[in-house]
Amino acid sequence: MLRTLIFMMTACVAATLCGQSPQKLGSIAGTVTGVNGQAIGGARVNYLRHGPLNMAAPPPVRTVTNSAGAFTLNGLPAGTYAICVLAGSGWLDPCFWSAKLPATSLLPGQNRTGLAVQLQKSATLQIQVSDTTGAVAANEKTTAGGALILGVWTGRHQFKRTLLANQNGTNRTYQVPVPQGVPFHIGMVTSLYQVQDDTGAAVMPGIFKSNYVVPANAPAASVNLHVIGVASK
Repeated sequence: MLRTLIFMMTACVAATLCGQSPQKLGSIAGTVTGVNGQAIGGARVNYLRHGPLNMAAPPPVRTVTNSAGAFTLNGLPAGTYAICVLAGSGWLDPCFWSAKLPATSLLPGQNRTGLAVQLQKSATLQIQVSDTTGAVAANEKTTAGGALILGVWTGRHQFKRTLLANQNGTNRTYQVPVPQGVPFHIGMVTSLYQVQDDTGAAVMPGIFKSNYVVPANAPAASVNLHVIGVASK
């Protein structure tokens, strides 16, 4: 009797049965546009999902918008989904920057349509770093904590790291997409180096420019930093 009961319980867990039907899958369809309503084709669309902690995450689902900006994400279990969009240069991913995520909720087996995702225009923030002492070049690949890590805190309170776009001798250019006309913070994670701004003021690890704003319709902005050596221990 005990052996039979154990077998039935094991089979129930393994097959996720016990009187419950398999979960019905649904879909989310919508369009991606720019601030002026123009369709954005060729954008990569995926999602962030919110739900109970004991709810299994669905397999990754990704798609690409067509020429009219339309997309459909299929095979989604019930839950609340925030739509993320990577549209390339000129546009911001709402999952990083939107104060209110373009989210929608699905019931089991529901096919939701008409979700409108509007993207903000982006500017390029360039952080120009002068490393005339060669401190970064000498330490970034050989010393623990030697990487010069710069980035911005997004509207979703996430740190988005810059990418090294160009290096010419002791000068480096780091870049990251940022919003236009919306405040954000610029910061440095690295504590190995002594860094100054153009005024000669020390730049400390953490946020060194709060509520920085790139003017509306400005395609780019630039911040200059100077590495003057390795910080004393």
